[in-house]
Amino acid sequence: MLLANLRQLWSDYGDLAEVWFDGGFPPGTAEPLASLLEELQPNAVAFQGPGPNGIRYAGTESGHVAYPFWSTAASSTAKGAGTPDGAVFAPGEADTCFQTGTGNGPHPYGGCWFYNHGMVPKSLSELVGHYHDSVGRNAFSLLDWTPTQDGDMHPEHLQRYEEYGDWLQGCYSVPVVSVGPVVAGEAALLSLPEGSQFDRLVIQEDLSKGELVHSYKVALDGTDLTSGSSVGHKRIILLNGTMSGQELSVSFSSESNSAALAHVAAFNCS
Repeated sequence: MLLANLRQLWSDYGDLAEVWFDGGFPPGTAEPLASLLEELQPNAVAFQGPGPNGIRYAGTESGHVAYPFWSTAASSTAKGAGTPDGAVFAPGEADTCFQTGTGNGPHPYGGCWFYNHGMVPKSLSELVGHYHDSVGRNAFSLLDWTPTQDGDMHPEHLQRYEEYGDWLQGCYSVPVVSVGPVVAGEAALLSLPEGSQFDRLVIQEDLSKGELVHSYKVALDGTDLTSGSSVGHKRIILLNGTMSGQELSVSFSSESNSAALAHVAAFNCS
């Protein structure tokens, strides 16, 4: 019955981006579920699911994950920060609610994950903080969508979603300077335009062979600026105010010669 039900769900609604196995899957079903996914939805990621496209729960619904956060772990059902030497590539998903406050309507639904009268959208600064503390720390950000129980969208919610998207586009669309790719054994060198300023860096790893970079170091004009460990899909480094100089360098270390950075960029969003 389970497999027949999933065959209908995974066949009749087009291509799915994500399938949720919320809390995992019944014992003994991993192999048939993985086979059915591969047959019907080969491009969908499987949250806490089986198969090669499994992703895992970051361990919090706050929208803030602790750094470092790794894309490798013991399995797709191993929640939390992962480990740099994990057996499988299973990136983590940071779920977070768009709304805040206490619902006080006549029929409260599912807390902040559903529209409730009396709850309001989080502030733009809160949403931006979620982005930096999830996407900026190598986790997926899953932000819920909030239709009312009548099937429409509250205008204030649509406005905040739009403000959030506009802010992200405005901040991260045009870098001050960028470079990539950068292979193992080399450093990313970014020559800053004269008179330019930047207040953050974005480092992205080439994940085609998995997460392989285990540490990085950033220097400005030969002076160490910051360092860290996990890079993964995206590491956003927020600096203490705006900075200027002539050259940024980003070096990284790995036990694998296949490690590479896909992209390194400096931005100014102040």
